Amino acid sequence: MSDTHSFFAGVEAAHEANITRFSDTLNIVVVGNVSSGKSSLINAVLGRDRNTMVASVGAEAGTTTRLNSIKLDDHVRIIDSPGLIDIQRDNSKITKEFLKFVDIGILVLTGAADAVQRAHLQHLQQACARTFVVLNKVDHWDRHKPEALAKVEAQWKEALGIGTLYKVCCFGYEPDDDPETKLDIRGVEDLRKDIETFLAYKGKDMLLVRHLHNKEHSATIDSAR
Repeated sequence: MSDTHSFFAGVEAAHEANITRFSDTLNIVVVGNVSSGKSSLINAVLGRDRNTMVASVGAEAGTTTRLNSIKLDDHVRIIDSPGLIDIQRDNSKITKEFLKFVDIGILVLTGAADAVQRAHLQHLQQACARTFVVLNKVDHWDRHKPEALAKVEAQWKEALGIGTLYKVCCFGYEPDDDPETKLDIRGVEDLRKDIETFLAYKGKDMLLVRHLHNKEHSATIDSAR
């Protein structure tokens, strides 16, 4: 075997060795329609501010239309995608191996109940060890009566057949937002705590904790923008 062939054979072997380690890493999938605020939610869960974002947020609706793989380090990977099927269509070996060992799936919802999302939830439940369902952008109901949000929450729970729905707001990460406006992050702390509890059970909580920034700041609620 030539030196060139030997070199590339070594690289391929090392690559194959790396992708078999997904069973020992923390693997998260975040699924939701375009403009549902998936990237903002990822930043909020990790306690990031505008200067420490790990997931880019588009200024225009529909900016992220394909899967976005975020590798926080060699042990933590987050995939942000419109749907699990979009991820499965990726034929790379890394993606195929990743999908065998997904720890957490997060379904991000917005607006009124949509029965179509049940298929996304079922796909996640089949592929992930634990699934969390999040109703994002609850600040849209701030000007309505409290029962309006409660009604939407009940509709989503019935449409998806779930008992727990995390109601969150992740306002302030968009490039067009006034930099003087405080981040409006509410409901995220409860979601993060439950994620950490699950990961502690699996012995993987410290893999996530090392990437949490400004944890106290993340729980701040600033509804009076």
